[in-house]
Parts: sequence; structure tokens; C-alpha cells
Amino acid sequence: VYVDAAHFEPQRWNHYVKACHDRDKECLLTMPHIFRMEAQRFFDRNLSYLQKAGFDGFLIRSMEEPGYLKKAGIPGKLVFDFGMYGMNRRAQKMLLDLGADEITWPVELNSRELEKLVIPGELLVYGRLPMMVTAQCLHRGMKQCDHTPVLLNLKDRMGKEFPVKNHCTFCYNSIYNSAPLSLLGYSDAVGALSPASLRLQFTTESAAETDKIIQVFADEFLNGKKAGAILTDYTRGHFKRSIE
Repeated sequence: VYVDAAHFEPQRWNHYVKACHDRDKECLLTMPHIFRMEAQRFFDRNLSYLQKAGFDGFLIRSMEEPGYLKKAGIPGKLVFDFGMYGMNRRAQKMLLDLGADEITWPVELNSRELEKLVIPGELLVYGRLPMMVTAQCLHRGMKQCDHTPVLLNLKDRMGKEFPVKNHCTFCYNSIYNSAPLSLLGYSDAVGALSPASLRLQFTTESAAETDKIIQVFADEFLNGKKAGAILTDYTRGHFKRSIE
């Protein structure tokens, strides 16, 4: 279970970890996509909570983060996210040399390209992918910044809406795809790749939607039950097509 540092209060980190451990689940802290002064000051300010939380590891999204955690003496395995690109064997080896215990397979690779990777990794099978991460805050650009996380929508000329979350803790935005990635129905193809683990990544879903999606994916990928369609709008990403 990943707990996002941008949206889960540090004072309760140890509570979330305990809740996961009580259910025999690992609990990892998701680090920010952008690690600048706001992020360093945040973790410096909440270092005691971080030390006491007992996270099993961290989802790394920026090259600065492994060094910060090491310097602060915070133990735990490091899972490098898909933005820390390991798109071939040499790149994967470099990430391991930089301290990665596990990697997340790049979302740009199709199934044939994923077969060529020699290091097992985590595969994203559901979730809205960030189309852009920007330190230029849309919320602040529209009105005076009130440091309040909100969900905005950008609409393109075709009428599609792209959710935008402002992560005020670290002062940056994530602009997500209009439709979530879903590999539901591809359990056989996913199983043939033998990923180390599968990830469901929740961003804009309600609690009820999250619960339903977890159940349906668990039924197919864990219990072998072919689930019916639960999403009316989704994308297969690059799983069946290359980025060229």
C-alpha cells in the first residue's frame, strides 16, 4: 500500500503504517515528483514523524530523494517509479546502482518490449497517468494562492476533460489523462510477463469507486475470474502499441 506524502498528514503516518501491518500489508510512502526546497523543508520539518512512522519503503520519483533519505538515516526499500526510466537492461542496471531495490516498468513500453527486460518490476495495471507534472500551479495562476488542494479540469478542443490536482504540500500540479489506464481483461498477457507485482494507482476516484475497482481487479488478477467491463472510458496505454 502506497501512502502519498502530498495528501496524507505526517502526524498520522504511523497510524497508516500500523493499519497496513495489522493486515499483513507493507506500507510505503510515495515521494513527490518534484523535490525542491518546499519538499526538503517539509521533510525536515516532519523528520521526527518520518523516523517514527516505520514505513517499509519509499516510492522514489526524483533523483534527489534517495540521497535525502540516506542522509537523514531513514531505512526502507526504494521502489523507483515509472518516471525513473529503466527502458532497457543498461538503464535498469543504472537504477539498481543508484540504490533501487525494485523498479516500476516504464508505461511507455509495449508488451513485446516489456518481455525483453531482465529485471522483474512492478507493472501499473490501473490508474490515471500524469500527462504533465508542472511547478507552474494552475490554481495559483487563476486566483490568489490559498494553499488549498482542489481538483480542476482542463478541457481540450474536443471537449475532453483532463483532471488537474494541485499538490500544495510541495507546490506542483499533476495534469492527468482524461481516461485511466486499464489492463482489465489482459490478465493472461500480463501473467506471461511475470511482473514482480501489480499496481492500482488511485488519483481522482471516490472511496466507492476505489473499492469497486480493487475488487474487480483482484477477482481477475488474483482469483482468475474474468470480470465484466466496469469502465466506460479507459485506455490501454502503450501495452499493445509502441511509442514510435
